[in-house]
Amino acid sequence: MGCSKNYHWLLTRCCFLFVLTVLVNPGLLNDTPGPSIQAEGDGGTSRKVRLVECDVCGATIRAMGNYHLSRHKSHQTCRKYVCSVCGETIPFLEKARHTATHKSAASTTTSLIRMGSTPVVMPNYVEDPHYIAIYSKFVRYVEPKIVKRKMSTIYRFQLTALCSDEISHYATKIFHAQTTSFKLSISMSYILLNQETQELEFYYASQNNQKLLEAPYFIGNLLDLSNLTRKLQSIDLKTHVNYPNSRFVFRKVTNVEFYVTHLYNTPIGTSIVLPPYLKNNKGLISLANSRQTGRPFNDNLCFFRCLALHCGVPVGRLENRTKELFQTFCERSAITPSEFEGVTLGQLKSLSQIFDVGIHVYKRDKDGKCELVYRSLKQDNIMNLNLFGNHFSFVKDFGKYSTSYLCFRCKKSFNRRSNMQRHANNCDASTKAVYGRGVFSPTPSIFDKLALHNIHIPKDMQFYEHKIVFDIECLLKRDTGLSDTESVTYTFRHELASISVCSNITDYEDPICFISDGCPKKLLRTCLEHMTEIAIVAKQEQRQKFADYIERIEEIDDTNLVEKFDEYLSQVPCLSFNGSKYDLRVCKSLLISLLVEMDEIKYVIKRGGNYVCITTENLKFLDVVSYLAAGTSLDGFLKAYDASVQKSFFPYEYFSSLEILDSRQFPSYESFYSSLKQSNTLEPQKNSTLTDEEIDVIERRPSKEFPLTVEEIERIGLFRYNSLRDNFIDNNWTMRDYLEDYNNTDVLPFLEAVENMCSYYKTRGVDIFKEAVSVPGVSLRLAFREMDQQQSFFLFNKRHSDLVDLFMSNNVGGPAIIFDRWQEVGKTTIRHNPEGKPTKTILGLDGVALYLWCTSQAMPCGFYIRRRSEENFVKEYPSPTSYAATEWLANLEQQQNTIIQHARNKGEFRIGPRQIPVDGFRS
Repeated sequence: MGCSKNYHWLLTRCCFLFVLTVLVNPGLLNDTPGPSIQAEGDGGTSRKVRLVECDVCGATIRAMGNYHLSRHKSHQTCRKYVCSVCGETIPFLEKARHTATHKSAASTTTSLIRMGSTPVVMPNYVEDPHYIAIYSKFVRYVEPKIVKRKMSTIYRFQLTALCSDEISHYATKIFHAQTTSFKLSISMSYILLNQETQELEFYYASQNNQKLLEAPYFIGNLLDLSNLTRKLQSIDLKTHVNYPNSRFVFRKVTNVEFYVTHLYNTPIGTSIVLPPYLKNNKGLISLANSRQTGRPFNDNLCFFRCLALHCGVPVGRLENRTKELFQTFCERSAITPSEFEGVTLGQLKSLSQIFDVGIHVYKRDKDGKCELVYRSLKQDNIMNLNLFGNHFSFVKDFGKYSTSYLCFRCKKSFNRRSNMQRHANNCDASTKAVYGRGVFSPTPSIFDKLALHNIHIPKDMQFYEHKIVFDIECLLKRDTGLSDTESVTYTFRHELASISVCSNITDYEDPICFISDGCPKKLLRTCLEHMTEIAIVAKQEQRQKFADYIERIEEIDDTNLVEKFDEYLSQVPCLSFNGSKYDLRVCKSLLISLLVEMDEIKYVIKRGGNYVCITTENLKFLDVVSYLAAGTSLDGFLKAYDASVQKSFFPYEYFSSLEILDSRQFPSYESFYSSLKQSNTLEPQKNSTLTDEEIDVIERRPSKEFPLTVEEIERIGLFRYNSLRDNFIDNNWTMRDYLEDYNNTDVLPFLEAVENMCSYYKTRGVDIFKEAVSVPGVSLRLAFREMDQQQSFFLFNKRHSDLVDLFMSNNVGGPAIIFDRWQEVGKTTIRHNPEGKPTKTILGLDGVALYLWCTSQAMPCGFYIRRRSEENFVKEYPSPTSYAATEWLANLEQQQNTIIQHARNKGEFRIGPRQIPVDGFRS
């Protein structure tokens, strides 16, 4: 012990002597003495002051001591600091003082850094007396309003001047009302004056017009809001006023609209200030701040801290286990920790599988009501989480966490969580039976509704002629990233490579092919922007078409009808062939997210995993195959509607990377082989239709009795290959040029066939892409247009709901005795009995193809009467009173030779804004 004390005493004394020596002569520490200057002392003596040049910033300083030199070299005096709250750049030494000002402000006004703390209160509507006519006419576009939709919200505020301060103020109010990250678009409405006619014109705000921001602006915290405010302050608002031409001048800005798109699938894990009703909740562990340091977490690992708590780790010792769980997730998901930005709701399914845990996510409001946001398929070992903004908290005690629980499907409230979960397992809100009454009639078209307001559009103008068609091509990558199973083998991963777009709209008739540069999302965004540009031009042409009626339509005292008509003008059908099963499914994950960012998705129609219809403000994605008989090929569709078929071929399996696009070497004959078809795509089938040149090659025309031979198939395949190769060489193409030509070759005849198809249905009074999304809708329209106006179909009401169940239970699939993919006449035996008789004929039928045939057959119609044996077969009417009244009206029709709309033909006519039904109506 004594030796140890002496050792420490000696070491301390040596260190003291060394420091004293350095202070007396600092130059001892420098290998090379720096430059010096002679300085006069107070007593007339002179001393040397050494100058040192900083090897980092190049500044020359006076090295009065080693302390000053090291302090400068650490760059605390010249280093700058950018504040993460306000964005201001300050000297590093002032960081503590500057940060303290934000902390003091936060302690007094916590609502400034808390999202979802204050609902937006809309101001009262005020009219400008100088523009009273404009305000009265367009009040529905000017008055303050909040429009809430499933994925977005629209806020409209009036403005007193063309000033960014007001807009920033309203943006701040909107920020405080949100509970999730969101993207914001801003648009203005204003009044312009035509200097020639001295007429005032109103231009209303739209998500695609008069935009203040080039792209939707992401806002997730106060720093994003501050950056937005500075951006708005730097914008010259006058430059964002769109003038039709030089004759117009600006007069007044009326209002501003904010389009808020909620981002529920953004990474969750950011630090956040929880409101008091969650922070003080005894059943919740917030996990917002570290218990050791008191500082907020900023590593986006809140989910894994919740998971560590669920595994039984104490709150005070979470970090090691949290990092282990996070590392496991990164390894299983094949991502690096630096790429991780937080867990999204879409990743909870895979997280449930990785950690073998059930996950329930809830949202709780300040009134104690709790809504189930997400529920995993695994229903044991449940981990319950609370979601507020972009932060997960751990629910440790449900009894203390919430007092009321809402079903996420039907929004029904329960006072116990177990009751809500039992209800959620059997909730039938998505398939709720709704029984009609009276006569069934198809939904009236927009022009039928306008006719009720005495605006009659001529029949030849009631067809939307504009269309956009597109087709995609993909890379086929053998590295799928998926493991094969016993029943499934993954051969290729399809990655978006190119999109060709064509339309029949002025200046956009020529096809354009967009080719990927390695980023499919960028490719898809460029294509969607091009489609939106076409749609805006199409809307302008539609408004010119209805120029004689636009003013009268906008004066209708029915906002919903005016908006529906504007939607009719804006939405251009975007058509693909088999897009619901391939084109849209290949890019669905990117497409949906991009449409949410760029536009408002109004609704989506899915059939299984296929997207039948996706509609936005400007685009309506449809699949032409939905309007055709099952099994119709693209060649068959083009031939059926007299389109010019331009045959071309592409080596799909050879096209495995984008680097191939720069090649000037044409692929070999074997590169056109398709493992899916088990044949070379250049070689025709035995009964394929050939061109005149191909017929000359084999010197005969094949028929059903004498199909193509194997030798002839090979000769035609080589002829096609040589023709493609010669064209490739003559044009000095690269594979990029070949891909572009091949893709464009598909869309041109496709657009021609679509236009011929529309013309065919136009003669029968059906605008197929505006009035229906599939064959059943088309057949319904045809049936009601061709049937006698006095005939009608009565619906079963709720009192006779057992009849609906009876018909539905007796609806069974067609009987089938063939359950294999391959059947052959003369070999397949009846019921697959080895000793049975071989089949002589095989007939395959699909019910979808029978829709149009069925609608041409006689069907039961009129007022149905029910008789039951237990009631001695006494007549039962759906509504006895209605039956007597409609009998009298029908008799009156015959006597006066007129048409009266009532419950027995088209249903009771409704009048006025309250839509009050009347017993009979004669127009």
